[in-house]
Amino acid sequence: MTSLGVRGPVTWRPEWMRVPKGQVYGADESSQSPVGAVGRVTVPIPADGPGEVLVAVRGGSESYAAWSAVAIGKDVRVLVVDSLSARSVLVEALPP
Repeated sequence: MTSLGVRGPVTWRPEWMRVPKGQVYGADESSQSPVGAVGRVTVPIPADGPGEVLVAVRGGSESYAAWSAVAIGKDVRVLVVDSLSARSVLVEALPP
């Protein structure tokens, strides 16, 4: 067994640190989901159509394609309520 802090592969990890065979450690960003984050509309969102929002996530800001059941204008603050894909979100307007 290699001790921690020494160069070379670590052959032992606690159960909570083990990665299932075939998965790459650190590749899953599900803990970095934008759901629950507040953003601002940068491209107006038509009813049932895509727009764009800028959301503060992972210590910075990222743009996402945004969908909403109702039209939302530019510069309106929104709440991300669901993640549709890696780069698309469902949003709702926050009260002014």
